[in-house]
Amino acid sequence: MPDILLHFSVPFALSVPIFGIKRSLIIGLVAILPDLDVLLHIHRSMTHSLIILSTLSLPILLTIALQRPNELQYTIACILALFSHPIFDAFQTYTPILYPLMQRSLYFSVNSNIIVGSEITPKIHVQVHTISTTFTPFTKLEGPLFTSETLPITLSLIIIPILYSLYLKINKNKRSSSNK
Repeated sequence: MPDILLHFSVPFALSVPIFGIKRSLIIGLVAILPDLDVLLHIHRSMTHSLIILSTLSLPILLTIALQRPNELQYTIACILALFSHPIFDAFQTYTPILYPLMQRSLYFSVNSNIIVGSEITPKIHVQVHTISTTFTPFTKLEGPLFTSETLPITLSLIIIPILYSLYLKINKNKRSSSNK
């Protein structure tokens, strides 16, 4: 499910009400950084490890906290967006989210539904699958920027917050001009 545009759009949509469009664009771009491993011809490599991402993020977080504390909330949002990427991927396929502490890649399989009849019966089945972690280079890059299933979701997650932000801006301008 998580293609690159969905990795971008979920953190973007969640952050627009708090940080505005410009900063949320950066937050969305930070969320796709783990996929830069394709430049090394390996996908879902160490860049998808929460341990490695935490190790790299901690000094940045501490530096921001000490030198620019007013940017701390924004920095935390960027780090959470970064972490969302491997977590989303782990619900799609095997992902080395605990590498190097665990030499196995995890895949979380969740199947659920709610049956409505004479009574409401929720059924949830959760499994954690593991395989040995191997970082195998690929010879040909293939992967969707978006899929037919995620395109409407992605467009909604991008367009609705932008339209809402524009609506708020227009109303703010109307109110400020009518108060003059």
